[in-house]
Amino acid sequence: MISSVLFSIYHFSWGIGGMFGTFILGFVLAYVFIVGESLLPNIVSHAIIDGLIEPGLIISVFALGLGSHI
Repeated sequence: MISSVLFSIYHFSWGIGGMFGTFILGFVLAYVFIVGESLLPNIVSHAIIDGLIEPGLIISVFALGLGSHI
């Protein structure tokens, strides 16, 4: 539970909805780790999620002009 809260706080820049989503995701990933006793499923699922979400985030940052200093 603590790791889920910390995971969601780290994603504060995504807003309340993003924080709630990452809290749920963190809770599920913690459960998978505890039950499966392996970090590999979490690494793979996080990579897949990043692969699906990150391109959209990068595009939206530049579309809004927020990435002009990068």
